[in-house]
Amino acid sequence: MVLLGGILIDIIGPNKISTIFCGVAVISTIISASSLSSYKGLLIGRFILGSGGEMLLSCAATMVPMWFLPNEIPLAMGALYSIIYWGNLASLLVLPRIRASFGLEAAFWFIVGVFIFGFILNSLLIKFGKRLKWDTNTNKNKNKNTNSISSELKIKLTNTISSEDIIIQNGDTSNGGGSGVSTPNFIIRIPSSTTTTDDMDSEYNDIGVDIESSSDDSSASSNSGNNSPRGAININIDKVSTSSVSSADQESDEEINNIIEIKKESPFREFLNRVIEIKDQSKKLSKRFWLLSLICFFGYLTMFGFAIIGTDVLKIKFGYDEKKAANYMAAEAIVNSILPIFTGWFIINLRGRKIQIMAFASFLLGMGVLLLNVTNANPLPWIIMCGVGFSFLNTTLMSCVPLLVDMSIVGTAYGIVTTAYNINIMAFPPLLDYVKQSTGSYTISLAILSMSSVVTIMLLALLKYWDLQVPLSQSLDSPLTTINNNDLLIENYDKVIDNDEKDFNEKKFENNGLILV
Repeated sequence: MVLLGGILIDIIGPNKISTIFCGVAVISTIISASSLSSYKGLLIGRFILGSGGEMLLSCAATMVPMWFLPNEIPLAMGALYSIIYWGNLASLLVLPRIRASFGLEAAFWFIVGVFIFGFILNSLLIKFGKRLKWDTNTNKNKNKNTNSISSELKIKLTNTISSEDIIIQNGDTSNGGGSGVSTPNFIIRIPSSTTTTDDMDSEYNDIGVDIESSSDDSSASSNSGNNSPRGAININIDKVSTSSVSSADQESDEEINNIIEIKKESPFREFLNRVIEIKDQSKKLSKRFWLLSLICFFGYLTMFGFAIIGTDVLKIKFGYDEKKAANYMAAEAIVNSILPIFTGWFIINLRGRKIQIMAFASFLLGMGVLLLNVTNANPLPWIIMCGVGFSFLNTTLMSCVPLLVDMSIVGTAYGIVTTAYNINIMAFPPLLDYVKQSTGSYTISLAILSMSSVVTIMLLALLKYWDLQVPLSQSLDSPLTTINNNDLLIENYDKVIDNDEKDFNEKKFENNGLILV
């Protein structure tokens, strides 16, 4: 179900899907609160909640790379998971007290109220989401001359939209004026051949780009001499300005008369095309992404397995009562409610070390479980060590996902990763309990969890090897994958403009489908 939810996120969009599954979560909690005397009713409510809740996590993770710049993703992802664990910790503290004071039914209806409040917040986010956006490039662009790059481009389509590659070429390619240097081409990759001008216009409006379609054959033919990919769209940059882009009614009559109205396809056809596109893109997922999903499976097994059996381990090995054992295990939740946001900051400032950070995190996880298993010392430091390790692993791994996949299927990618750790939650607790029942202790079960961290470190070593085989700009450990490449691109462009002796065409800068050649 989580994988299906990830696919639906890419097809329908995270906003609509989050609304749908927030509603599903509300319905599931109402069913559970109304069926306390019915085991079947509780089971149905729990099943529905499990389906909707995990999809909401995928939605939230998908929104992060859509809303934030590359250099902001680790910090935003850390903040997201800090909030999630604060909610988990709050439930552990509040719900038992509500039950003790007002009864079990009151605790369930309190949960219903929380989900309704979340549904309202989600609806407000969708309705007013655009007002919450801010210009992250304010004061970043240098207005040195008329050729400087800005956050808003006035562009015009000179062909029909029929390929995945769009080439934007500056209208003035002569060396007779301006700065005296040849201006660069831009290649923008769009996800589908079925993308319409209206679709692109709605996407680029958020960054100040207006897209118009023109049937001017002379414009198309004038660009035919360029080395464009077959079927590419040549887009002429008419104007570069930091001011607001002029509206269509300010264009000349000749340009307005040349606008082509592109007929939109039916919603069903668009849905089908999107499914086909996601299927094709999924087939192209790199082996590094699949390896990262496998790392998620084994890496998260150590923490989730320990979280599930931890209370029982403390009761059996150390003789703690239920309350004391639960309080000790709560230390892990406290660490993961505070540390992820600092972990995100750490990742941003320690550029080019993501794989090493995940290896270090796996070491902390495995060592924490091992020390708890082989020593009789106070287990609290080992539990905290596990919490620190998981905080580093979770924040870093989730921040790596959008670096390995096309943004058109980032929801599917998070669905795959979420499915990976949900499989170990489903499959391994019964295995760990079976081993405990067979041996009479959790010694071997804890050893399995420690070995899982060893396997994770070995897989990370393989990931590092594969990562070295790709260009630096695509590497997980490249410093450029944790900073805003657009800013670098603009700064380097300005430097070239300042120096007429340098040939800009020899410099290439790449940023997730935005390439200067």
